[in-house]
Amino acid sequence: MTSIQRRLVLPAGLACVAGLLAGCAGSGSTTATMTGGASGSTSGGAGGTSSAATTSTPSTTSSNTDPSAPITAGDPKAAVTAPGTKLKVGEPATLVAESGKKGDKYYTKAIYKVTVTDIRKGANSDFDGFSNKAEFAGVTPWYVESTNEIVYWEGSPYGSPSISLSGVLADGRKAGWVSAFGNFEKCKSTSFKNRAVGESSKPCTIAATKGEAVTGARYEGDSTSDYYKAPVLWQK
Repeated sequence: MTSIQRRLVLPAGLACVAGLLAGCAGSGSTTATMTGGASGSTSGGAGGTSSAATTSTPSTTSSNTDPSAPITAGDPKAAVTAPGTKLKVGEPATLVAESGKKGDKYYTKAIYKVTVTDIRKGANSDFDGFSNKAEFAGVTPWYVESTNEIVYWEGSPYGSPSISLSGVLADGRKAGWVSAFGNFEKCKSTSFKNRAVGESSKPCTIAATKGEAVTGARYEGDSTSDYYKAPVLWQK
């Protein structure tokens, strides 16, 4: 039996579930975290899984023979979606992500066209491969699938600017979420192989609730972002 680990947290008012889990799927040793959203609030709050999974493979878009040389490709003036924008699942938002600090060797800025493509209800039995599955009693996973298409890329080919999405309830509150590092068959993500304009990754966010339906997703950035108080919201 291959060991995998999951750590889970539910929104305020629901039980916190945390611990190491042994599973039957995947390879190697993996970890995950489940964290609760800002229950009762429709804005702000840290959380969500990283939704722009990337690899450290150098980009093939650079004409420089040095594979670590900075890249500049795409449209730096792409119209960015305003904070507070409300969208239907299937409609794209254009969002900016950065990694590192400006002036550093590995600072990177990316503009992504982000689309929530599907929200699927899982089953409590999806946790059956975990040795502490009893701790997940009453928890339902919801799988939020999205695509991130590169519109613009500036900086290191090794950079990893990412977009984090959170599952939300009908009233806009965040659901709990599961951050999984490793192979989880029910919610697979694909990564960028290069840093080419037009290339897409397909992240999958694992939301979780006790009795409430996840009907959408939102992007709020970090606490310094304009989106923190006015997230971009997708709803079915």
